[in-house]
Amino acid sequence: MESQIPHHQQVIAVLVSTGLLAVVVDLVRRRRLGEEYAWLWIFMAGVTLVFSVRLDWLVALTMALGAKVPASGVYFLGLVCLFLTNLHFSVKASQLSERVRILTQRLALLEAEMDIENQAGGVAYMGEDKSSGSTVNDS
Repeated sequence: MESQIPHHQQVIAVLVSTGLLAVVVDLVRRRRLGEEYAWLWIFMAGVTLVFSVRLDWLVALTMALGAKVPASGVYFLGLVCLFLTNLHFSVKASQLSERVRILTQRLALLEAEMDIENQAGGVAYMGEDKSSGSTVNDS
């Protein structure tokens, strides 16, 4: 199977892949994208760039999948990338949820300790007046 992708489309694919890679690097440089997520986006941009340059690899992948058109290989790669991205973010969300639960428990323990310490003196903490339920700064 010979590549059925016109040359101008290949050039556009290479430019888009390179642009995506440049955007990811710039976002990391400006600290708008954390390094822990950057590897995933750099990997996806790199895979896209490689398959944009090496169409014979894309055709081989397409044939291995049993498809007839290289676009099917591109769609397959896109689905795999989306799956991996969703899996990665699900793991991170689970980890963060566990951390929030632990921090909430620790905060409750600290507040309970402060209540015990301040119970005798009636001193307000964290800006709250225990007797009225309003903040200390309210007029």
